[in-house]
Amino acid sequence: MKEYIAGLSGAKVILKEHLGGSYQPIGQDFAGANLTVPAGSNQVPGLEEALKAFLNKG
Repeated sequence: MKEYIAGLSGAKVILKEHLGGSYQPIGQDFAGANLTVPAGSNQVPGLEEALKAFLNKG
């Protein structure tokens, strides 16, 4: 379930970029998730910072 929530966090940013509207920052959405982003993290606003914070807590 944590991975699902983390995935939605990235999706909402991508949808905002392409469809307009607003979104909340990723924040703690990755907490407890087991995930990797092999490529493209620089294409999603806030994702690189959220990943760094997530990895530094692990």
